[in-house]
Amino acid sequence: MIDQLVKRFDYLERDIQVVTYVLIVFFLILACRAAVLISEGDYNELWILIAPTITILAALLVASASNRLIVNDRINRMNDQNQEIIRTTHHLIAICKDLDGKIYYVKLLLSDNSTRPSFILDKIATSIEDRYEVLLERDAFKYLPGNCVDIITRISGTIYGIRMLAEGVKHITRANPLLPLKMGAEKSGNDQIISQLDKLLDDIESLVNELFKLRESIESK
Repeated sequence: MIDQLVKRFDYLERDIQVVTYVLIVFFLILACRAAVLISEGDYNELWILIAPTITILAALLVASASNRLIVNDRINRMNDQNQEIIRTTHHLIAICKDLDGKIYYVKLLLSDNSTRPSFILDKIATSIEDRYEVLLERDAFKYLPGNCVDIITRISGTIYGIRMLAEGVKHITRANPLLPLKMGAEKSGNDQIISQLDKLLDDIESLVNELFKLRESIESK
């Protein structure tokens, strides 16, 4: 439906331009005719040309005003779209930075020196999953280029892996949720998890950089 309206809009703009050119041609013909009559001194015939000339000039003014309205409407629509893209990228950048901070905190929780209670991982894993799902919303994908979409879909496995890790630790420490997290994490291959988290942080940083590029490309227009 929207594509059809856009096509109609383009056709209307083209038709107005064609009408404008035709009116200009008619006006030039009348101007040439008027010049001939003036050179011949036939002022009676000259008066006859006044009515069609005024009609053509009025039609030209209407066509010009219509074309101006169409161009102005297109500019406003493009500006509104650009502002929406900028607002969307600002929101997604904030989401990504929040994800980055939370995932880095998970990395600290899983470090060998961590003495924090294991139940914290379950809380933050839920928060990470919720924030990631914001990136999957339709409005977020609406204006994103393909490379951003690729990164968002690529990190899904690690994001949900954090959720599964939290569930596993929760199960292991269910008798004592205050048990230091490292005791449960070491049983799950701590080094490999840390490596995956580092890669996830790199991907999120790349996504933020791509979002900044998108925003700058819009702001520079």
